Amino acid sequence: AGMAEARGAVARLESEARRHAEELAEARSGQERALAVADAAQQEAAALGQRCTATEKLVRELQAARREEPLKVLQQLQADRQQAGDSQQGGGGLDRRQARNLGGDMEG
Repeated sequence: AGMAEARGAVARLESEARRHAEELAEARSGQERALAVADAAQQEAAALGQRCTATEKLVRELQAARREEPLKVLQQLQADRQQAGDSQQGGGGLDRRQARNLGGDMEG
């Protein structure tokens, strides 16, 4: 009778050990999935950060272009007036001091 009880106890312990091993395997698998998800999220966050940086750079460039555009228009008007003045032997247009006062450097 003692041997049968011992065998039963051993069988229960083996069964419990298998169950614990399965639970451990499931936990490890879950941990691996969680790490994979975390890695993917980190990569996505890095890519999003790069896109944000690129967008911020584009916004700065657009703002700079918007600020420079009136100056370019002014310079073009000055050049057009200068050409018209040269061809008509008359002046018109801004002199360098006036252009500088408007914020543009007409030389260059």
